[in-house]
Formats: sequence, C-alpha cells, structure tokens
Amino acid sequence: MKPLLLLLTAAALQAQTLNFEVASIKSALPPDPHQVRVLSKGGPGTGDPGRWSCENLSLQELIVMAYDVLPFQVSGPSWLGSERFQIAAKVPAGASKADLRVMLQNLLKDRFRLQLRREQKESAAFDLVVAKGGPKLTPSPQRDPDKAPKFDGRFTMGKDGMPEVPPGVPFQMSMRGRMKRQAVSESMEAFAAVLAKRLERPVADRTGLKGEYDFTIVWADPSAVSTHGDPGGAAAVDPETSPTLLPALQEQLGLKLEPKRGTLEILVLERIEKVPTDN
Repeated sequence: MKPLLLLLTAAALQAQTLNFEVASIKSALPPDPHQVRVLSKGGPGTGDPGRWSCENLSLQELIVMAYDVLPFQVSGPSWLGSERFQIAAKVPAGASKADLRVMLQNLLKDRFRLQLRREQKESAAFDLVVAKGGPKLTPSPQRDPDKAPKFDGRFTMGKDGMPEVPPGVPFQMSMRGRMKRQAVSESMEAFAAVLAKRLERPVADRTGLKGEYDFTIVWADPSAVSTHGDPGGAAAVDPETSPTLLPALQEQLGLKLEPKRGTLEILVLERIEKVPTDN
C-alpha cells in the first residue's frame, strides 16, 4: 500500500501547486440582466493557450466549470448565481484542460475562501434514447474553420416568430415563452449534458449514435426569460404549435427521454465569500 499512498500524495501535492501565474478578478455589474454577455475564452486547447478569461460569469458558473459538474449539483447560498465577475489569468505553458480546472479550483479556494464537501443522493434521472421510427438528425459535414459563417449577433425573425440565424452557427435563445436551439457539430453526449442542465436531472446518452450532428429544436418554456430583453416576455404559448421539451424531442429529433432512478453527487458549499481577496 505504501507505493499507492505515495502516488496519491504526489497527485494531491501536484494539484495544490497548479495555479495561474497571474489572475485579476473584478466584479461585473451588467446594467440589464436580460442582455448579459457571458463568455469564457482562451486557455489550453484554444488558439490562445497562455491566457484564459471570462466575462460576467457567476460564482455558480465558475464552480460548475472548475469541478466539471452541472448547476443543479451545486448547493450554496441564494446569491451564488447573481454575483458575477470578470477574470483575466495567465496560464502556465504546457497546461492541459484538466490543469485549468484545478487552477480555477485553487483560485476559488484562495480568493473566495471556497470550502465544500461532496454528498451522494438518490435522484430522478433520464436516459436519452432513439424513439420509434429512428432519429431525425443530420450528420455534420466536414467544415473548413477558415470558412465558418460569420455572425455579428443580428438575426431575422422567422414565420414562427422565432429568430433565424445562418446555417452552421450554433445558437440558443428564449423568446415569448419558447426556446430555440440550433446545434452545430454536437455529439449526443454533449446534447445529453444540455438536456440535464435544462431539466436539472442527470441525463445519460444511450442513443448509440456516434459522431456529431446539426439540428434545430424549438419548444415551449413559459418560465423562460427572454435572453434578448424581448418585451413580450414569457407570454402564453400554444402547446399545439410549440410542444414542451419532451414531446418536441420526439417529434422534431426522433429522440426521447426514459425516466429512471440514479445517484447524484452534490457539492455542498460550506463556505464562500461574495468579495474576493485583493488581486
């Protein structure tokens, strides 16, 4: 057991020493919560591996990113999703994506005094499977990154009252009580993670579909807040013309969700500060 113990100790020490070379944290106070620009860019695996930054990310989103979990797996104070920050950090040469997550964990511990514990609990869950009749998905074509369609954020409105953007542009928007998602080169595993976030339940990909797909799905979600400050807000929608998520999956994509019971890991925050320590 001694070699294993030494190995685990070495891994723990390595995780503790993985830190950003420099990291600046500033509070972000967007004037309009319905038109918040939220993004994360740079870092390992991108065209700018030595720098990582984020804009308007909440503490909850930072924890989700750092620990590779979904939002409903984080249990903390009510303000966790409302306090937003801008971070600019320098990443050590040769760092991996996994290293970046550990650096972010250490940043949260050092600057926000994060302390947490992990708990397991039984939870409702779903399997994403192919519905009777087969999938209604288009395999993604080979794309030249240099010829990717340009999108400046402007869009036209379709006959169904929902935004339309050029093909090949990944896009998601809520408007007038409906959600529209245009997926580009998305695997079923990645789509299952998207569904898990929407449903706040674990979703496992059991479709058996390999590769990546392009598809569009529109569904009714009266609780959705417009992501573009739409004055219509979450107006009542007709379920006959805009089905809710589960029927929309089957009708539009040839997929369905089968309920099951599962075990869910929860990150219980024992301590976290609203204001980070000085840069």
